[in-house]
Amino acid sequence: MLAFWAALAYGADPQAPPVSLVSIRARMVENLQRLPDYTCLQTIERWRRAQPKKPLRFVDRVRLEVGLVNGNEVFSWPGESSFEDASIEDIVPGGAIGNGDFGLAAKIVFESDAPHFTWMGEDALNGARALRWDYVVDQDRGGFMVTGDTKAVVGTHGAIWVDATSLDIARLSLFADNIPAATKVTYISDEIDYSRVKIAESAFLLPRASELHLIHDDGVENVNRDHFGDCHEYTGISRLVDSDSDNAGTPANLPQTTVDIPLGAVLELELQTPISSESSAIGDPLILRLKRPVKANGELIFDKGTLVRGRLTMFRKIEDDGNGYLVGVKLLEVDSASRRAAVNAALRFNAFAGDEYAQKNGRFVVSPSKIPGNLGSVFFQYGDEFHMKRGATLRWHIVPATQGPKQ
Repeated sequence: MLAFWAALAYGADPQAPPVSLVSIRARMVENLQRLPDYTCLQTIERWRRAQPKKPLRFVDRVRLEVGLVNGNEVFSWPGESSFEDASIEDIVPGGAIGNGDFGLAAKIVFESDAPHFTWMGEDALNGARALRWDYVVDQDRGGFMVTGDTKAVVGTHGAIWVDATSLDIARLSLFADNIPAATKVTYISDEIDYSRVKIAESAFLLPRASELHLIHDDGVENVNRDHFGDCHEYTGISRLVDSDSDNAGTPANLPQTTVDIPLGAVLELELQTPISSESSAIGDPLILRLKRPVKANGELIFDKGTLVRGRLTMFRKIEDDGNGYLVGVKLLEVDSASRRAAVNAALRFNAFAGDEYAQKNGRFVVSPSKIPGNLGSVFFQYGDEFHMKRGATLRWHIVPATQGPKQ
């Protein structure tokens, strides 16, 4: 806050702004109120600094479908048929995560009477002229939730930058004030950049990128860099299909029978969706195919080539205990034109037998006793990079749903 007040004392432009803040806020309110329910694909790159003065280290990449529906931010994994009735903290496994960037922060700053604004003068933003106002929101009016060891509502301060030509909001920044020590969080800042996006034949001002900084009382710093894309109007159902796999969907309007795959059955699967440290993210749908038919009591239930859906549940760079990647995969269902089966399966200890690349790079299955059951199976591979090509074979076996993965 000292820097904030110093800016008012020494850096503020004494001249009146060239355009009324009332009209700027009215434009943004009109934009928010006309906006239909919509969703975007959110990609989060998470970085971590273990100690002050140490370099930031890439941790993982998370991909979510985020929506603004009935005025609320909602989340799901890409490809799900509906949004989950859960917070983003409950959906995303481990690590720093935040919400509010998609729409709630703008509602507080532009639609409520909570902020107190101060004109700061002209500024440069990304090489363009911008108009800047700073603001303060008191704790009893802010509603900004800090989640650490405990939860606390705090006040905030920050700034808005307005493009001097279009008068669109270009950036919104936010800093948490007076964070209680019990949270064990000492610093939070968030910066959101906006641009015009076409939704339902109209252009709306939406978040396109954001950067969250969070520092704990032990000096550990987390940085999340978010990007929003593939935005479209929300129609109630959304399902994404991996574009790298051919014929990935089930033919429409054909009845399907739900069947069970016998416990202990082995599924030998061929990966159709490549996994790479350069582009893959937690949450990505995975497409696999059966390399061998599956039978029950001598009867064929799924033929060779049948599609199997899964999800990447963990993809984390590890440097503290061996340089490599922890990779989690969860199988979801086997899906043919006439039959489907929900799957609870575990990677076998010999899941990568015969895979020369796996043997060369030290790939091995992690004991299930060391991982949460909702991640499916996790394996580790040494190396600075990770690549699993289309066609790679993975061997699984069916286990009881109530039992969790066992080897």
